[in-house]
Amino acid sequence: MKRKRRTDTSGLLPGMFKLVFLLAWLLWGSVQANATSDAAQQRQERTVSGVVTDENGEPVIGAAVVVKGTTIGTTTDIDGIFRLAIPADAKTLQFTYVGMKTVELPVSEKSQYNVIMKTDAIVMEDVVVIGYGTRTKKDMSIAVSSVKSEELNNRPSAFNIMQSVAGKVAGVQNISQSGRPGGSSSLRVRGMGSINAGKDPIYVLDGVIGVNPDIINSANVESIDVLKDAAATAMYGAQGSNGVVLITTKKGKKGKGSVTYEGKMGFGFLNRKLDMLNSDEYMEVQRRAYAYSGKTMPHLSSPMENLFYYAKNGPDSYRYDDNGLLMASPRYDTDWQKAVTQTAVSHDHVVSFASGSENTSVYASVGYQNYEGLVKETVYERFSGTANVNSKINDWLRLQVVATIGSQKGNNNDMEGSFNQGAVRNMIEMPPVIPIRYNDGTWGRKHDYPLSETAENPLLLLRDRKSEWKSNFSLFSLNATVNLTKKLTFTTQGDYQMTNRKDMSERALRKWYGANARKATLFELTK
Repeated sequence: MKRKRRTDTSGLLPGMFKLVFLLAWLLWGSVQANATSDAAQQRQERTVSGVVTDENGEPVIGAAVVVKGTTIGTTTDIDGIFRLAIPADAKTLQFTYVGMKTVELPVSEKSQYNVIMKTDAIVMEDVVVIGYGTRTKKDMSIAVSSVKSEELNNRPSAFNIMQSVAGKVAGVQNISQSGRPGGSSSLRVRGMGSINAGKDPIYVLDGVIGVNPDIINSANVESIDVLKDAAATAMYGAQGSNGVVLITTKKGKKGKGSVTYEGKMGFGFLNRKLDMLNSDEYMEVQRRAYAYSGKTMPHLSSPMENLFYYAKNGPDSYRYDDNGLLMASPRYDTDWQKAVTQTAVSHDHVVSFASGSENTSVYASVGYQNYEGLVKETVYERFSGTANVNSKINDWLRLQVVATIGSQKGNNNDMEGSFNQGAVRNMIEMPPVIPIRYNDGTWGRKHDYPLSETAENPLLLLRDRKSEWKSNFSLFSLNATVNLTKKLTFTTQGDYQMTNRKDMSERALRKWYGANARKATLFELTK
């Protein structure tokens, strides 16, 4: 019979405890070694800094600077400056900003990294600048359209920004109250929303609300943003219910100062004339009218040598037809549309200066515009000057000053005056048998032909009747930005606007008694 062997395990227990203790001690040592290594690595961190600018040398505010593959990062301040502590094993610095291409730089031994970020044209199509910052279109709750300066300045015939914007923004109409140069225009952003109340949007120039758009030279505009729907009232209140037009002026660029001249010239033509009667057709209408009434045309019973040619047998012997009437034909065939209208020449000249440094940028310009109308003696003229200065006073204060001053003048010579005497109306109604001037220099008038309506020569109206206006304007704006903390900024703005307009009219009144004329001049001055 075999006996079972008993194994005594009591001696193994102390050994097992020793083994467990040894393993725990080794694990603790490894953790402490790793902690020591991390601490040593942290002690090896170094600080890098630099400036992030765009292609024009302007600082990029709020650009993200991160160590690629980590969460270590920072953002640039108002001057585009960043400062970041990076670990010793950092390989790449990554720079990102909405609307610009991402830049990656390998980390080297240097501590200064200056970066130039380029615009990403594809991304910028989805970014819109609005009243309170920038937003992507997919995140916007308001309809916005933008027009850049290149698009505004490719229309030489436009003498205000409303005409420059016309046709470039979907859903926005340009309403012209008059075709004369300097005639008033307005934009309709949200249609004709009211019968009695105003329908015009508000115009905001560099934060200044309620600016008269007529004083703005499109050559000084960097961009125009149109806020279309009613959500604009969230930023500008009830006055934005008809839409908001945000206008941003050009700014100076960092670098050496530059002087730029921009000139444009255009020509306007009367594209289509009204189909009017010539002299023979006009006299045929007169003949039939007199025949229907059973009367004889005045020039066929009594000679009117100043208007008609007559058939004669001798110097004082007139020939008569079978009805006993004089044989006559019109002496003149006047094209009054051609006489009153002209090729309208327009030219626009702007001289601008732009410069900038690390802390200050300056943009200034002087402009002159002159536009002739299609109707003779009509013209619009404007002188203007603009300055935009941005300056960083110190680390916590930045100031912006915008100033626009100038004058503009024009005339309303083509408007109808007393007794409905207007150059355009008279141009259409004047008989072609009446000359502009007779051989003796006397002006031709509609009532020179008997029984015609009393009406003045349209060219004489344009020359002798002056209806002029002149306006002086000025706008000053001061914007101050205070950095209270690194993440809190306070901005305040004040502005002053002034417009002074004067209207003056002058008329030369003539009363005719047979062949004699008396002239009196009446001056009217309206302020």
